[in-house]
This record gives sequence, C-alpha cells and structure tokens, in this order.
Amino acid sequence: EGIPNSYYSRLSRLQKYVQKNLFPLDEVIDNVKEETKDLDIGDLQVAQKVVMEKITQAVESVCEKSYSTKWETSDLITFDNKDKYARISKNNTGRKIRIEFNRISAGFIKELEEFIKEKLKVSE
Repeated sequence: EGIPNSYYSRLSRLQKYVQKNLFPLDEVIDNVKEETKDLDIGDLQVAQKVVMEKITQAVESVCEKSYSTKWETSDLITFDNKDKYARISKNNTGRKIRIEFNRISAGFIKELEEFIKEKLKVSE
C-alpha cells in the first residue's frame, strides 16, 4: 500500500507552515515519534491516518507556543498628536526589527533612509 496523494500536499503545507513561522521542526518530529512509537500498523490505512492526525496536532501544539511569531512593539518617542508615532518592533530573537512612522514629514523620512544606508555601508 502506498501513501494517499492527499497526504503529500498536506504534509508539504504543514512543513512550509512550520518553516515559515520558524518553529523548531525537530520538536514536531520528536512529538510525533513519541506519540506513534506504540502504533499498531496492522491496518496500514488507519495507521497512516493516525500519523497524519498526530503530525497535525504536533504542529498545532508548537504553534500554540508561538516561538517566533511574537513581536514586541514599543514607542521610540511619544508625540502630542495621537496619530503621529514612531515605533519599533522586535521579534523574540532580536534578529529582526521593524520601524514604523506615521505622520512624519517625507523630508525627515528621506534623511532617516540616507542615515541608515550610510550606517549599513560602514558596517559591511
């Protein structure tokens, strides 16, 4: 008996989801191994279905822990105008950041871009 074709696309989607969200794939694999170590493979179709369910549950479990999907956002400065802001967001590893501005003059943003470019050239 082979593996049903629908399982391949499902496995591929789950793998891409895990990798896209930077979840530890090893943890998913270890969870599935532990859950299926005593699985009776007498009825192969039932065993395949159980394994697929366990993989899905393991991905959902890791997703609930949400390792790197959390971003911490804080204000760089507080303005009197509630619609004007400058904030920074960092992922939980600190390797990725986002800086957001609203209602800041285009000229000032252009200056910031130039400053960042110059600093990045120096750090090469």
